[in-house]
Order: sequence, then structure tokens, then C-alpha cells
Amino acid sequence: MKRNTLNIILLAITIGLFSLNFSPVFAQQMLIQVVGGGYRFDGPDTLTFTPVSAGFSQTDSELSIRTITSGGYTIPPGGGEDGFISIDDQNGGAEFQVQIQATDPLTHTTTPVYTIPLASFQVKNLTAQVNDAYDIQTMNGREDGLTLNGGLNSYTDLTTARVLANGTGQQPGKWKIYPGFRIQVPSATAIGTYETTLTFTII
Repeated sequence: MKRNTLNIILLAITIGLFSLNFSPVFAQQMLIQVVGGGYRFDGPDTLTFTPVSAGFSQTDSELSIRTITSGGYTIPPGGGEDGFISIDDQNGGAEFQVQIQATDPLTHTTTPVYTIPLASFQVKNLTAQVNDAYDIQTMNGREDGLTLNGGLNSYTDLTTARVLANGTGQQPGKWKIYPGFRIQVPSATAIGTYETTLTFTII
């Protein structure tokens, strides 16, 4: 008897579902496409080093991105926050690299033209904790979504493009990094202001 009861219940459910298929209900398939928003950078538009005195020996000038809290930011640091370079991966799904490159030697801004070679212009990832901010700040997404290139834990020249960080692309995310820079001004460098352009690229 128990088996028959089960069969009746199943039959009743089957008939009910069959009837629903023929009821006057209009069903519409709903779709949503999630489109990648691309990659975004934010950060200062100018790096200004502390002036050095001309002399007959090499002089170094260092600069941390943490100290630059104004100028060029889309969303500037606030509330005592350090300066930063932020990377937004609004796509997810593809690995990527964050690269930095100097376009030209540091060039004297007035005539006669002098230069400081890119071998003297260097970058490194800053890994020390400052103001409760570590080497990477994860704003959105996975903590392990972006990792710094360990090969840049010490100053490395910008004679070629350098990889600052690697992204997994497992899902969209946003991170902040804090590179540092150094210019080793050669001995007997002519006085004046020198400049070049730094380019950050995601590939």
C-alpha cells in the first residue's frame, strides 16, 4: 500500500506540471551581460625631488610616492592617507602586469642641453609599513589579486621597462602600491632643472 501511495503522489505532481506547461503564462528569458570596464590608474601627475647641490662627487636624491598627496589624483588621498599609485582591474579573467618606464634621459630644461642618464634614475617597491599601510593596499577584490615584483625590492635603473607588480585577473579588483624613486646625480652635473616622463602601463 505504501508503494501505491507514492505512485499516486508522483502521478498527481506529473499532471500538475504538465498542466502548467499549457497554462496561459508568458515567460521571457532574462539576460544580463557583464562588460569589462577596462583598467584604470590613479596617482600624482608630478614627482618633484629634493634639490641637490652641484659637486665633484655623486649625490643621491630619494622620493617616496607616499609623500605626494596632491596634484593629478582623480580621488586624492584624504585624512592623513599616504600618496599612492592605484590600479583598477575592472575586467577580471586575464592575468596582467603593471610596468613602469621612463621615456627619455632626464634632460636639462634650458639650453645648453645636458642629460642625466637613465642608469642614474631608479625605482623600487617600498615594502616597509608606513602609517598602517603596507606595500599593497587591497581596496576591492582579492588580497592575493596583485603581488609586487620581488625583483624590485632594491633600487633598479629605468634603462628599460620594469615590472612593478603582477595581477592574477581572477576577478575585478583595486589595489594601491607605493613605489620609491632615486636619482643618483653624477659628479660635475651642470646646475639646472632636469625632467623626464614616467609611464605606467598595464599589459
